[in-house]
Amino acid sequence: MKVVGLDLSLSSTGIAVVDLLDPTTTATTTATAPKTGPIEERVLALGEDIWDAAQLRGTQATGTLVVVEDLAPVAGKPNLVGGLLAGWVRCSLHDAGNPLLVVTPQHIKKYATGKGNANKDMVRDAARDRFGLPAGVTSDECDALWAAAIGCALVGRPLIDLPKTHVEALAKLTLPEGCAA
Repeated sequence: MKVVGLDLSLSSTGIAVVDLLDPTTTATTTATAPKTGPIEERVLALGEDIWDAAQLRGTQATGTLVVVEDLAPVAGKPNLVGGLLAGWVRCSLHDAGNPLLVVTPQHIKKYATGKGNANKDMVRDAARDRFGLPAGVTSDECDALWAAAIGCALVGRPLIDLPKTHVEALAKLTLPEGCAA
């Protein structure tokens, strides 16, 4: 079984893939939408890149739990373009039969730092410190890794030990149907 974490964005989608049989093979990367063209074509192109990077095609995707960070509003308004990407990803996961768990940015912040209102730098630094990531890893990759780490913890295979204040982020989360802890 694998757990994939996604931090969706047209400008820099963070992707983390954790193989639960060998968590040392955890990988993170980013994908970016093309800068020009109709928005729907840019979203589809990015979606295809995400699928490839997250290894969500064919038999390699069997049993894969995908944890997606929910979209935050932009300047207090719904993130409509990001919503197109999120909708495409969610529909594609559903069509492929992959279990999907959507977590809020506050869940990721709380799990990473113990504080639901932590800033991006704190979340990134916590990932670098706790997972031993190199300095060049982006905050988007770190968010995706924390999303994957939440999924791993929920299936009973936590990647790292965290203080109780961090683990409290999991209290109101429920695994999707088809995933067993």
